[in-house]
Amino acid sequence: MRKIWILLKNDLLLPSFLNLLAINIFFIAFLFIIFGFTLNNVKDPEFQIPVIIIWVSYLINIAFLYPKVYQDDVASGRMESFLANKISAKQIFISKFCYVLIALSVMNLVLIPLACLLYEIPTITLNNIIIATIITNPILAMLINIFASVLVQVSQFLGVIILPMLLPVTILAILASFGMSFSIKILLGINLILLPLSINLSKLLIED
Repeated sequence: MRKIWILLKNDLLLPSFLNLLAINIFFIAFLFIIFGFTLNNVKDPEFQIPVIIIWVSYLINIAFLYPKVYQDDVASGRMESFLANKISAKQIFISKFCYVLIALSVMNLVLIPLACLLYEIPTITLNNIIIATIITNPILAMLINIFASVLVQVSQFLGVIILPMLLPVTILAILASFGMSFSIKILLGINLILLPLSINLSKLLIED
């Protein structure tokens, strides 16, 4: 547990992480503002368009985030150092999972209130969005870890091709934000299935 905490602490204190997080937040905030002016006169009583914008922007944000998860460690030689110092691939995965989960949560804390302010989203829809993000964030964190592990082995171009695999999860998250309970159950099921799978797969990719 101590090794995981040290790895996580080092990742969170890296200037590259803080800079990336700030750039992503400002970029998505800019998109929200642009869309806010565009949709100012559009009638949308069920607030479907703002919810879709939130999740599409979220997906764009992830596209900037996930290549960096292992990239700096591999480029600087830290990954080899971790494995040489008997830090297991499982411990590296857990620290990176927490790293991504914290990054996504920080973005949520900033961007969801901003979206609600710009689009005047009602409380019921806001509650649904919060529930959807709480359930979806662990799935995204696990998938990002897998994709980032793949990027260690393949080119950046192939990594971009992998990104559309997040679309089904994003669609389910959008449906959950509309209050559709079946999508929440599916997302919970994906969490349970994906946890052991992602740990083992990322472990193999990291060790290779």
